[in-house]
Amino acid sequence: MFAVSGLGITLFLGGWSSPVSFLRGFRRGCVLRQAAGAPLRVHLVRGTVPRLRMDQLMNFAWKFMLPMTLVTILSAGICTFSRSP
Repeated sequence: MFAVSGLGITLFLGGWSSPVSFLRGFRRGCVLRQAAGAPLRVHLVRGTVPRLRMDQLMNFAWKFMLPMTLVTILSAGICTFSRSP
């Protein structure tokens, strides 16, 4: 988990030169602090978010995600064709 955290910090948070403005002041040990905090965040999320059964996930997908996807596609089409000359 620490190796994956280190890789994630390097790839997505910029390693030593972090794109996040409040982390730019930490030059020495910034990567180590971020990599040490990443497993803590993973465990915190895994412990607090409830697990979904497959039937709950499928109900969520069919009843919420599919209608929202269709609304998004419809609104994107309306916006695209309303601006065309």
